[in-house]
Amino acid sequence: MRLSHHCRKSTNKYLAKSTNILVTNIYNLQPKLLEELYNSQDKVEAKLNASDAKSLDLPKKEYLNNESLFRFDFNEDQMAVEKLREGISGFAAAAEQLKDIIKEKLGVSK
Repeated sequence: MRLSHHCRKSTNKYLAKSTNILVTNIYNLQPKLLEELYNSQDKVEAKLNASDAKSLDLPKKEYLNNESLFRFDFNEDQMAVEKLREGISGFAAAAEQLKDIIKEKLGVSK
């Protein structure tokens, strides 16, 4: 099956965007897109590296003995809060699915 021009253009645009987040977000890409990236001859430029990160002058944060500072800083980071919420919701949904599967295997009614 051949993709329409619009569909190919859309896929290529998505792939171009995906290569910018590939290193940090590879597990969220669809397998089909990963395969296309794997088979692509396009150069993927490294955007992040450890030596550049080490040269940044970032203040060190210590949370080990300061839970209130951790909670404050965490709640100031909207993405961290949302990703934690997504993770907890996803885990809870998966736990319910697992319970249903186990009940089905054991022949227990819901």
